[in-house]
Amino acid sequence: MKLGIVSDVHSNLPAFMSVLEHMESQGVDKRISLGDTVGYGPFPNECVDLTLSHFNFILKGNHDEASYDTETASYMNPLAKTAIEWTSKKLTKENKDTLKNLEYGFVTEDGIMFVHGSPEAPFQYISRIANAINAFMNPIEDFQIAFVGHTHVPAVWQTEDHKSAYVEPEFSTNHNTISEWEHYIGTERTIVNVGSVGQPRDNDPRASYAIFDTETNHLKIFKIPYAIDKTVAKMQQAQLPMDLWLRIMYGR
Repeated sequence: MKLGIVSDVHSNLPAFMSVLEHMESQGVDKRISLGDTVGYGPFPNECVDLTLSHFNFILKGNHDEASYDTETASYMNPLAKTAIEWTSKKLTKENKDTLKNLEYGFVTEDGIMFVHGSPEAPFQYISRIANAINAFMNPIEDFQIAFVGHTHVPAVWQTEDHKSAYVEPEFSTNHNTISEWEHYIGTERTIVNVGSVGQPRDNDPRASYAIFDTETNHLKIFKIPYAIDKTVAKMQQAQLPMDLWLRIMYGR
């Protein structure tokens, strides 16, 4: 079975549509969203609607929660808080209720875990080897492979015989073309960060997502170009902070 896995769409409709179009061309059997459908970007309702109509199950991210929970929003940095306050005003009641009722935490099927942040805690970051080691040692539930997002940076962490290692995906430097990176997952316990569809932070503005083949254990992470100018223009029209749309332009 081919699993198509996205995370951190962040209300970026042009990026999301490009990813869905590419996913369709790859013959994906099941679609999973790891959360943060909203926040930062200018198309919150459209992205919630598209996620509901195209994905088999959807997890809740911290920005999804903050869109209806002012206490969660209060812990965000000023830029994120400004964006989520704008998002909260724009979301329909139906879509707020949808986000509120999403699965909180994680889902595990056949040894594969899906969680927004970390196997150790739903909204925790894995950004360095120490975080990954803790996640391997103290998971919410045992897993063989875990798919995460939250950091907006694609990455693979593996452990075997009590030794952990970081594997950095490599992509073409031509940001106008589709690029893919393939990795075979063997017997090692593995954590895969699928990157971000809507706001990448690895200095590559292309949308990122992953496909995992459960029969061959082959992982592919894709970088997909999209009409960034459409997202930026809508953000400018909405008078969202300049730093937010600059991040979209430069993938940082």
